[in-house]
Amino acid sequence: MYNNYLLGAINKKTNRYENIMSVEKTNEYKCIGCDSDLILRKGEKKFQNFIHKQKNQCEYFKNPSEQILINDAFSHLKELLDTNIVTIFSKCSCCKFKFETKLPKFDFTTKNSNSVECLCGTETVCAFVVNDVNNYTNVPVHKINIQELIVRITIGFSSKKVELVSGINFKCEQCKKY
Repeated sequence: MYNNYLLGAINKKTNRYENIMSVEKTNEYKCIGCDSDLILRKGEKKFQNFIHKQKNQCEYFKNPSEQILINDAFSHLKELLDTNIVTIFSKCSCCKFKFETKLPKFDFTTKNSNSVECLCGTETVCAFVVNDVNNYTNVPVHKINIQELIVRITIGFSSKKVELVSGINFKCEQCKKY
């Protein structure tokens, strides 16, 4: 299901998530699963990957669960939102056309296991969720298909821009007029 998705790690200097596709050999990384130091293997013969510096029982990279993959994808989405390289599209509930959804201005994002929230001060102004859209009232909520998120992130590496389609239908500007 997620075989082509490559997990990231935490940059020890910036304490921010970095996907394996954008890591640098000069940086140091720690495992999201067990918080231990990692070695980045980035050679010319094999595709780059992380291994633990000290052998341990962590399965984060060897045998990731579905929840680990979801968590990693949301960590990546958080970084994409923070760096403004994600575009969100919605399908109009009236005319059914796909249109770009402008995100509200936000100061920072937070992430938990099933959502990413965009905040302005202490107020949530937008949320991205897997299932639970009912947790948010008076806030634009984008229901994200996690498989599509992973595919879009993987495809987006070539263009450096990721496009996502929200599972929640909104009215486009044209239909709002009527």
